[in-house]
Amino acid sequence: KRQSEAISLARKVDPQGKRTIGVITKIDLAEKGIAKKLLAQGEENIKVGLGFIAVRNRSQIEIDGGIDAKTSRKLEKEFFNKHDELAEVPYSYKGIKQLCDKLIDVQSEKIFNCVPSIILEVDSKISQLKKQLSTLPVLCSNQDQFAYLFRNMVTDFNRCLLAHFRGEENSFSIQLVPYFTQAILE
Repeated sequence: KRQSEAISLARKVDPQGKRTIGVITKIDLAEKGIAKKLLAQGEENIKVGLGFIAVRNRSQIEIDGGIDAKTSRKLEKEFFNKHDELAEVPYSYKGIKQLCDKLIDVQSEKIFNCVPSIILEVDSKISQLKKQLSTLPVLCSNQDQFAYLFRNMVTDFNRCLLAHFRGEENSFSIQLVPYFTQAILE
């Protein structure tokens, strides 16, 4: 039942199965004929675009016994080598390492395919923003103008702050437009 739930969820987001990787967990509990299913051979078997990979995870007993991930990978490899059916299955279909490698390959390909369009979009936005920026007036053409503008803004801010502490209404109504207008006109 869980297998059909996972497949139905995958079909919802990837109806053609092109982006789906099937991961068979608890392979050590699998029934006879699992190798054909893993290789997606036969009409009754589920087909997914990126294939299947079988993994053997640590059992609860192994976890409780302190088996670490490195030892678990070693046990996984031994399991696949000794299994009647799975020993003959190519390594690209089995193991956590192969699953990680597959995921890295899929992600790398996706990035490789998407990056050029992202770069074009970013370059286009930069160009648009530079064009918009070039239409804005220069507010301060030198350090003295900037100092004058900044000093007046700080003075106005102090005035508003003091008015606010006195409880005067609308005390925080600093108007930057006069400074910018003044700088533009100068």
